[in-house]
Amino acid sequence: DVAAAPNLAVVKSDGVVRVSAGERVTYTLTYSNTGSRGASGVVITDVAVSNLEVISAEPPWSSTPLRGMYEWNIGEVAVDGPHAITVVAEAPVDAANGVLAVNQVRIGDDGVNGEDPDRSDNVSTDRDTVVRPFVEVSKAASGSAYVGGVVTYTIGYNNTSAEVAYGVVVSDVLPANTTLVVGSIT
Repeated sequence: DVAAAPNLAVVKSDGVVRVSAGERVTYTLTYSNTGSRGASGVVITDVAVSNLEVISAEPPWSSTPLRGMYEWNIGEVAVDGPHAITVVAEAPVDAANGVLAVNQVRIGDDGVNGEDPDRSDNVSTDRDTVVRPFVEVSKAASGSAYVGGVVTYTIGYNNTSAEVAYGVVVSDVLPANTTLVVGSIT
């Protein structure tokens, strides 16, 4: 004779395996109870393990986040599902190329309605490789470098990676004893 018990499960995914530094990703935390009895005191804990900053969640977390841990006090979960929580996070803009952005979620209950017979599906981890663009900038001068002469500076830039570079700003400081010819920037 098998005792009735809840069987909670959770899966976390953002649907990608690579994330650009500074990019926001949306995770879906999908949870359910596939057991033979409802669960009580259900809590879902989401942990931004490394290289992620959590921005928002829907529904919002139940308590003030502590050291990268976010909790939802779900309470009762009948034998049904799936249910979903959406979490938006961002890989830091200064994250090194190739590091892992790791996010983990756990689900558990108070055990009042029986012990979960399969705890292997109570934890889910999503790992993405952080990638960065690589922008090269070059500057070349041509023309006469004497008093009153005109020197033309050409600034080139190129993204040599397959990643999109967002918010790129190229600036230049003129050398000492030179002035900008009005209307010469193209």
